[in-house]
Amino acid sequence: MSFITHNQEETDARELARALLSALGLPEDHPSFKCAEIAYRAVLDGQSCAMLKEAPALDLVVGTFDQPETPLVLRGSAPDALLYLRHMEELEAGLAKSVLQLAVKRDEPWSLAAAKDIAAADGLNPEQADALKRLAERSFMILTGGPGTGKTYTLNSLLKYAVAAGKLSPAQIRLVAPTGRAARRIADGLADLRKQPAFADLVEPQTIHSLLYEPEAFDGMQLLVVDESSMVDLMLFSEVIDKLPAGCSLVLVGDPNQLPSVEVGSVLADLCEAPALLPNKVQLTRQVRSKDAPEIMRFAESVLGGQGRETVDLVAPTPEAVVALVLPAFTALRDKARAGDVDGTMALVDEVRVLCSHVRGPLGAETLSRLIAEKLGIRVSPPGSGSLIMVTRNDRRGTGLSNGDVGVMVGDLVYFRGYVAGFDLNRLPEYASAFATTIHKAQGSEYGHAVVVLGSSQREGFLNRQLIYTGITRARKQVTLVADRIDFLAACAREVPRASGLKQRLV
Repeated sequence: MSFITHNQEETDARELARALLSALGLPEDHPSFKCAEIAYRAVLDGQSCAMLKEAPALDLVVGTFDQPETPLVLRGSAPDALLYLRHMEELEAGLAKSVLQLAVKRDEPWSLAAAKDIAAADGLNPEQADALKRLAERSFMILTGGPGTGKTYTLNSLLKYAVAAGKLSPAQIRLVAPTGRAARRIADGLADLRKQPAFADLVEPQTIHSLLYEPEAFDGMQLLVVDESSMVDLMLFSEVIDKLPAGCSLVLVGDPNQLPSVEVGSVLADLCEAPALLPNKVQLTRQVRSKDAPEIMRFAESVLGGQGRETVDLVAPTPEAVVALVLPAFTALRDKARAGDVDGTMALVDEVRVLCSHVRGPLGAETLSRLIAEKLGIRVSPPGSGSLIMVTRNDRRGTGLSNGDVGVMVGDLVYFRGYVAGFDLNRLPEYASAFATTIHKAQGSEYGHAVVVLGSSQREGFLNRQLIYTGITRARKQVTLVADRIDFLAACAREVPRASGLKQRLV
């Protein structure tokens, strides 16, 4: 949704508003047309509602939440009136109710002595140890923190604690993430734990969609962990929480400072800011994983604080400059692939990646991916050996690949991490070239060198500090910013636009 052009969103919202009024037998010049257009535009822009400076008059189209016959719902009053499509208002209200019901204290708290023992054995710092105490008291917990703060390490300890003190079987625990790539990162982080005999039955982490695809998986579930939860939208989160069996605990893990879902809502950020959920939240702030370049996190935090620095080094925003930055690393990958060295090629897949603010345009992911391939002498269609390929559609019944998975073509086959054998191109679902991708698509991934490219945008709020923060924090060793200085500083001063009533409902 967020990648539709500005003009296209306006056109779509207008057409949807026109269709709504037509279905109600009303002319386009009806006073409610503008309200309908605004409400649809908000959803197309990834917001659950629209904030109005002036409240419209209520009529047969716009009503309040206790008037179920109206397709649009108005909550509050100007200058903070929120205008919803009826379905969005009901989703948000239902989610708030479910979260509040889940967020209460346990009838029988888990052993704090066991929490203390595990925290000591695992060498947890006070913030991490507090996560075990929260899970002891409450069946709903939010674990947040930026890169390097030890979220995955803490999750290992939480799972040990759930088995030891909660008397859960590992088979009753499910771990999910919004993308296949993020699910595999959880698996990597839990690899040592799963080698222990007591955790042999721990189910392989999977995508949220694949979990929902097998409803029997919820039978007997006693703990669900959702990683990278900043990427989970309002509708998907509602579907998950509605399926939780009675007595099941829910742990959300993520960084609310990253970009929200490209779909509707900013659920994790709203939950983190809700005063009623403060007892359910643990925020990790201490850097416990030493990065190769700790200045990356210092820079990311300064951007998040709206302090884009006048002195930061920026590369001139031209396609030629971007290609020159990444050509040596991608040349090494291409050469390994052409030599038929699968292991060597896979080891280089995440060494460098171009992360773009836009899909299209001179500095968009599609354009830059094509230019890099051409400079490397790699055939684009069909892709030749050395091509990076991103799957763009889930394929649960076929290959098992998920939207966002990135592989590399070696000879005539495409290889992906987590799969022993390569895939013939004809077996793959839809895919795209991935030498460059969007910052949104890169969430849940890390690269040795992240080249963050900011294009110019006429769309208000599209370039913002969360977008830059997300791009910067994908880097492990090195980050390079390709941007116009005026655009960069303006984006650092701008927060991601959020219109939502979820936080206000959580009281």
